[in-house]
Amino acid sequence: MIEPGERTGEYRTAAGNSSQTRRDSDITIDDFAIAFANGLEEATAVDTSFGTGY
Repeated sequence: MIEPGERTGEYRTAAGNSSQTRRDSDITIDDFAIAFANGLEEATAVDTSFGTGY
C-alpha cells in the first residue's frame, strides 16, 4: 500500500516480485517515488515487475 507520509530514505526493493503481501510492504509516496526512480536509473525496474516496501 502506498500511503501519505514523510520520506524516510529507507526501503527495500524486489525486482521481478510484485506479490508482497506483508504489512511492512507499505511505503510512503515519497519513498516509493525515490525507490522507483532509482530502479529506473539502475535498470532494475525495467522490463520486469518491481516491488518496494519497508
